[in-house]
Amino acid sequence: MTALTIKSSWAAEGRSDEWTGTIEQAGMDASEDRDVLLNQIFRTFNRVDIADGEFLKQIGYELPSLSSGDEITIGIQTYRVESTGFSEV
Repeated sequence: MTALTIKSSWAAEGRSDEWTGTIEQAGMDASEDRDVLLNQIFRTFNRVDIADGEFLKQIGYELPSLSSGDEITIGIQTYRVESTGFSEV
């Protein structure tokens, strides 16, 4: 199980720009290699198909899909989504 906070730079006006929760998916463990984990999180929080949208709705995630400028916090470390990859904040 991985505890996350995601802060959107594109949240709709009048809506929260942050989601905090935990996700439990096969192969997604905070102890894994950070690049692998961040890429898995990026894939999970992007609506590619109907199943993705259903999963995000189930966990209460109502922000837009992840994009450049968004921030992902895992534990005490925050990462910014870049045009390619991630950077530590």
